[in-house]
Amino acid sequence: MGTANKIVVGNDKSKSMRVLERQKECLELRTQGMTYRQICEFMLQKGLELPSTWDERYAYRDVTSALEKLQREINETTKFVVALELQRLDQLLLVAMNLATGGELRAIDRVLKIMERRSLYLGLDTPKTVEVKDWRSEIIELMRDGRITIIDVRKELGDELAKEVISIMPEDLKLLMSKAESEHKEEIIDGEYE
Repeated sequence: MGTANKIVVGNDKSKSMRVLERQKECLELRTQGMTYRQICEFMLQKGLELPSTWDERYAYRDVTSALEKLQREINETTKFVVALELQRLDQLLLVAMNLATGGELRAIDRVLKIMERRSLYLGLDTPKTVEVKDWRSEIIELMRDGRITIIDVRKELGDELAKEVISIMPEDLKLLMSKAESEHKEEIIDGEYE
């Protein structure tokens, strides 16, 4: 019984190794520019031990599996490198900090450089996007959505505040609003004559 298990485990390992090799080869072929159908035909012609229903869908799965494995390796490597670099920075900081606290000006500059680098690795200085809206930008948004027109703005706020809104309005919206306003004037003129 124990020997049968060992043989099965050995077969499973060799099968999984064959699958990994097949995935790697499919990825290489895809990298060379082959389509999944071409990869399938190539692998079938090669006479490899493949599942009986192996087709371009399998080729696609093999390529994506190989890419996912590669991405995991890259992520793990990146994490390892960052941890290693942070460790090195800590060692440098220890030396530079002792000198900096002793009043050595060059050492203070080094400490600050090390701190900047550490902050960069950890992403502490990433810019934060803050959207600032005031009443004018909200009115422009309403106009862009077609919920109000420049005529509505003039009626509600008067000409002076409407001009303030128009002054910060994007050019494309200004053109639309001036067209709408001129059509509105024509309607008034037409209405007066009738």
